[in-house]
Amino acid sequence: MESGVNVRVISAESNPLEGNVLVDLFRYRGLIKNIVMRDLRLRYRDAFLGFVWSLVLPLFTILVYYVAFNIILGVGFPNYIVFLVVGLLTWNFFAASVTSSATVIVDNAGLMRKIAFPWQALPISSVLYHLIQLGIGLVVFYPVILLLSSIRPGWEMLLFPLLLGMHMLFTMGVALALSVAATIWRDVRHMTEMILPLLFWMTPILYPVERAPAPIQMFFQVNPLAAYTIAYQDIVFRGQIPTTMVIWTIIPWAVVSPLVGYAVFRRYYTRLVEEL
Repeated sequence: MESGVNVRVISAESNPLEGNVLVDLFRYRGLIKNIVMRDLRLRYRDAFLGFVWSLVLPLFTILVYYVAFNIILGVGFPNYIVFLVVGLLTWNFFAASVTSSATVIVDNAGLMRKIAFPWQALPISSVLYHLIQLGIGLVVFYPVILLLSSIRPGWEMLLFPLLLGMHMLFTMGVALALSVAATIWRDVRHMTEMILPLLFWMTPILYPVERAPAPIQMFFQVNPLAAYTIAYQDIVFRGQIPTTMVIWTIIPWAVVSPLVGYAVFRRYYTRLVEEL
């Protein structure tokens, strides 16, 4: 690292190598809020439609897949549009969070040199930013698709906020670890862009898990990306509680992922300082 670059560590009291991540993030909750709001304002600042693009883009994607799979290929099924909306919106939340976390530290290097704050707030802020976009998409699209389908929400929908919270924790853990890896090894961000499309097709988003061969169905239920998608589909589309195997996949991953992600951040914090 060049001499003369003023890198400010968090401080002795809130050093991320010794402190408590929850305490630090609570102390800097105002900064996290400002980062999220900054990203919301800047992304569509110069666009004519502004924030409406956050709804137009996912809507366009949903329509493309609906036309391709339901109308042209004819492989859809009743209420397929609901199935698509649930799977695509929640997948986009994870994929966008992971993609942005790969560059969030490098993109904010100037801020990190000027202000002392827990750096793990950056990937977490990125996840919260995309969580807000997911929430807006669900609020706008879900009532519309219900009107266009024969599905009526049941009591299982009460589990949706709990599932979304676990999905957020899982995604934060991945984002924390990936933000470190992509900063130290710059090729990781390109590998992420290459691997995400593969993971998309390996997740039952466009097709129901029941249509996969039995061994693949078992793999889906223990694969966290697929398990979260299936759980959303069970609650919203199928109107049922997720299976025991799916539940015992999503809950441990919601606990282990953020712990591992934070441990990776602590382990390589010194390397981050050197890279910046």
